[in-house]
Amino acid sequence: MYFNDEKVWENGSFLSDWGDVATLATYDGTQTTADSNLVAASSGWNSTAIGHGTAYAYVRLEQSVEKFPRGLPNISFVVRGKPVYDPQKDSTNAYYDASLGVDTHRLNDDTTWEWSQNPALIIADYMADAKYSIGESYNLLNGAYLDAAQTLCDAQIDLDGGGTQSRYSIDAVIDTANTPRDNLESMLTSINGRLVPSGGQYYLSAAGYQVPTVDIDESMLVGAISVQTKNSIRNLFNAVKGVYLSSEENYIATDYPSVISSSYAVEDGEPLYLELPLPFTTNNVRAQRLARMSLLESRQQVSITLPMNLSGLLLKAGDTFKLSNERFGWTDKVFQVLDYDLNITSDGQLIVNVSAIETDSTIYDWTTADQTAFTPATPINLPVPTSQIPYNDIVHNADVLSSSQALLVGYHYHIDTSGQTFTLPSANVGESIGISVEDFADTELDPNGAKILGETDVRVVNKEDIGFDMLYTGTAYGWIIK
Repeated sequence: MYFNDEKVWENGSFLSDWGDVATLATYDGTQTTADSNLVAASSGWNSTAIGHGTAYAYVRLEQSVEKFPRGLPNISFVVRGKPVYDPQKDSTNAYYDASLGVDTHRLNDDTTWEWSQNPALIIADYMADAKYSIGESYNLLNGAYLDAAQTLCDAQIDLDGGGTQSRYSIDAVIDTANTPRDNLESMLTSINGRLVPSGGQYYLSAAGYQVPTVDIDESMLVGAISVQTKNSIRNLFNAVKGVYLSSEENYIATDYPSVISSSYAVEDGEPLYLELPLPFTTNNVRAQRLARMSLLESRQQVSITLPMNLSGLLLKAGDTFKLSNERFGWTDKVFQVLDYDLNITSDGQLIVNVSAIETDSTIYDWTTADQTAFTPATPINLPVPTSQIPYNDIVHNADVLSSSQALLVGYHYHIDTSGQTFTLPSANVGESIGISVEDFADTELDPNGAKILGETDVRVVNKEDIGFDMLYTGTAYGWIIK
């Protein structure tokens, strides 16, 4: 659990002394009774408010200016989501994989399921969820495609500096205020994938090279091939940037390292950026790989439309095929299906117009040399709003100061010299001092073991003919300018 960006609870207990001002209880949805402390503390929560089937947390905070100088903190959690069904761990399923060492999953018994970060399994589970999604039958997901997507997601990718990571992972929170379609589109960004309805089934695919198993020949065509050899400038880009939920920065939206092709930028005459948000990705290396794939896919510029006979219905969006054509100089050139539509000619002939674009296995290649180092941003300590701090007025006026010395709380000082060091006093929360200056060039304020604006450094002030008050807010931020 985090208060703002600070971790305060981990592995079943509070860190430091946070337990003095906070109470936490968590429930995973299997609970059978209401939280007794919450029932006792709230008139709006009674013993029937069990929340069975819903995970929730009960957090209670004690008022503390020291711990919560900005008032109520933003409370967030790093959690594991609901368990999901895995066909590869079901010994009764055609796609069971004995090498995984688990054979007990059963589609009709969610107590046998396990937590997973595999996007294919989570997308399938979300589609089948009748409470939060569309409640489709799990069996309407094509098993072969789901198995291939799951296996691809689990494939291990080498990392610069050693170690590996799964090719794709999904890490985020579903917002039920969004439509299921919007949520599914966001989930698909984690695999640069497609979910295609066709013939009464759903075909899920993750981004990866598919070896073509279909050859298109002249006998399947009922008209001339339409070819476009170059994308318009509106659909062209040579660099990709965007934000992801950075696990390196406590899951806040952060820019991932941009992926840029200098050679393509020269070819296009200028940098052309694609803004690619990745709301379900939390690792910067995965974000870089997804961005790189999007960039390289955009540079596959030869697109075609094939007027085909009914054999065209065997192809679905995402499928690949080989095409040879002497006129265009193609021999087994590989294309990927984008879409198709149906037309009926005046004589009643059904034409399947298949739209496709060239593809190549190198789009999906990745080496450790492609990885760019990610440097988390340096945190910025902002001044604490003084509306939350009791403020004790300054009641004494001191003499004019012309040399270095220690200051006292409750006094207003007039400084008429430069290049001196003035030591701030030890203070209680809410105590203050006042300063007005004639000549304050290169004069230092020493926090005396405390902090100034959240930092322990001596501060150099280069301002003249000003006046201000300094307020002590506690150990977290120390002295601020009021």
